[in-house]
Amino acid sequence: LSGRIDVLNYLVKEKGQSLPHALDVIKWRQCGVLRWLVNESYIKLEDPAYLSEHLLTRARTALKVTNNIKISRLPKTVSVATFLAFACVEYDDLLSLQWILSQLSEPKNGDFWISGWNLFHACAFFGRVEIFFHLDKTTLRPTLNQVCERKSF
Repeated sequence: LSGRIDVLNYLVKEKGQSLPHALDVIKWRQCGVLRWLVNESYIKLEDPAYLSEHLLTRARTALKVTNNIKISRLPKTVSVATFLAFACVEYDDLLSLQWILSQLSEPKNGDFWISGWNLFHACAFFGRVEIFFHLDKTTLRPTLNQVCERKSF
């Protein structure tokens, strides 16, 4: 992994190649690249998602889990970490989700709520059993009892 990160550093910083997008990184399950994006401050997990320049480069992208709300129209309370956590569930990337949660000082129940869903609702919708059981062992467990507030499809 370190060799690939060195090549990525070279291509982006020396050759001016464009950055890999965080959504693509999660879709391709490349947690090491996601860590690199955060460590190099290309994305900041605590920033509001609707203001993240990195995410806004794909402003037309809408995930099913966000009820097809475009990134630029996400509620102001949704952080980059929350948005990426939901993307991890949608794209079935447990390793990146574990890493994102480990970067937060104390993930709070209210932090992971988009469009009437929490992460457990998203896991149920997408059939992500492994992610569900991982979340069940975290501080997010109390959200398991929350009622889904999402409107019908």
